[in-house]
This record gives sequence, structure tokens and C-alpha cells, in this order.
Amino acid sequence: MRYDLIEAHEKTWYGKNAVSVNEIALSNFNTGNQYILPKSSLVQNIKAVYVESASGNYRDTKGRKYKKLDSSQYLLLASQNQILLSKDAKASRKSGVLPAVAVTFYGEVTQSDFGTFESNEDSFFGKMQKWFSENEKLKLSKYSYTIFNSIDGEDALFLQHPSGF
Repeated sequence: MRYDLIEAHEKTWYGKNAVSVNEIALSNFNTGNQYILPKSSLVQNIKAVYVESASGNYRDTKGRKYKKLDSSQYLLLASQNQILLSKDAKASRKSGVLPAVAVTFYGEVTQSDFGTFESNEDSFFGKMQKWFSENEKLKLSKYSYTIFNSIDGEDALFLQHPSGF
């Protein structure tokens, strides 16, 4: 590293390690790698994870193509109700477009497992709406999409979709 002696420069070091600060714009928030479900039993019953891909071998009822992730590309943390995807899954925003991410289950999962976006409802979506109503004054139903579809004839839950929240 070489510094120009005419200009003042500042650098922070911890031991022999240089520290740098990267500021990321709010519009570039982290996407496509962490999802929360309402109950650990839902996470425990996940059969497969799919990510939208032009080269995918699976199709939903609207004709979108998906690739099925290998188990090394995701982690199921039932104790925390979480699904974590690796960067290899390629579920992050690209060129402003968010690919769809879906999961299939062993057993049946229905809308009642999630509830609705009514802030007075004591459901997963209801609690989310209540938080956003109190803190941001947003109506989440305006940004929502149909969370269920099927991929190659198997019922699937969309965790992420380009059409909305």
C-alpha cells in the first residue's frame, strides 16, 4: 500500500489486520438466503427446495422453470424455524429481479398454517402485519402474492417470489 504524502489518510488497524468499512445502500439489502416459517414442524417436514432458473428441469403451473437444490445448498434449522440457502443456490436478486424460491413438504401444508394479513389476527402473517402497521404503516397484503402453487404436480409453498412480498 502506498500513500500520497500530500493528502491526509486515515486507516484503522487491529493488530496486523486492516479494518475497512463498506456502506451498503438500503436498496441493496440481503436477499435470497434466509427464510422463517411459523413452526418448527414445517421446517422439519421440508422435502425439497427449488429456485427459479432458466436452465431448470421442473415447472410450476405458470410455466416458470426451477432447479431443485442439492442438500448441500441449504440448511434447515428447525429449532429456529429457519431455512438458510447458500450463495450457490443463486436465489439472490440479480439485475433487480428476485427469483422465486419454493419448498415442498412431506404431508399437507395449508394457508391456515400462516393465517392472513389482518393485524388483529394472532397468526404468523397477522403478527407480521401488526409489526409493520406499528413501525412502518405498511399494508402487507398490497405486496403479497399467492403463496401456494405446484411444481411438477407437487404442492409447493413460495418463500420468495418476484411479484411481491
